[in-house]
Amino acid sequence: MSDAGRVLPARGFRRKAVLTGLAGVAVLAAPHAQELLARGIWGPPAAVYGLLAACAVFIGLSLLPGAGRLELRSDGFTVRQRFTDRSYRWEDVGPFSVRWAGPYRFVVFDVYGVEAGGRRRVTRGAMIEPFGLPWRGLAALLNDWRHRHT
Repeated sequence: MSDAGRVLPARGFRRKAVLTGLAGVAVLAAPHAQELLARGIWGPPAAVYGLLAACAVFIGLSLLPGAGRLELRSDGFTVRQRFTDRSYRWEDVGPFSVRWAGPYRFVVFDVYGVEAGGRRRVTRGAMIEPFGLPWRGLAALLNDWRHRHT
């Protein structure tokens, strides 16, 4: 594998779940939203449907091209999830492993840092997308890059 870098685009692994969620929001909100708009009623019911609409937009962002990718470099890696980039250096992360939360899988890793007062802190990083690889394959690939560059 080349040290020049590698980019793995998101493959929309949860496309079915996202589309099901969007359809559910539409089915729940559409009939009531029309009624609320026709009557001019605002308040708690409108706020609930506004929240559902905001959730639909947030969920829908993961379907757009370019919403996610994993870029591997010799100095570290960058994860893009829903258009938000997070960069990590190899020496600042621990081993990668696969974890389950209910029916969902994630690749997780520890992120080591130092707080302003000099205290060491550990936070947890997670990837919600396998980038076209099996979950264990992604964890193995990341561990391989980490071992070669630390």
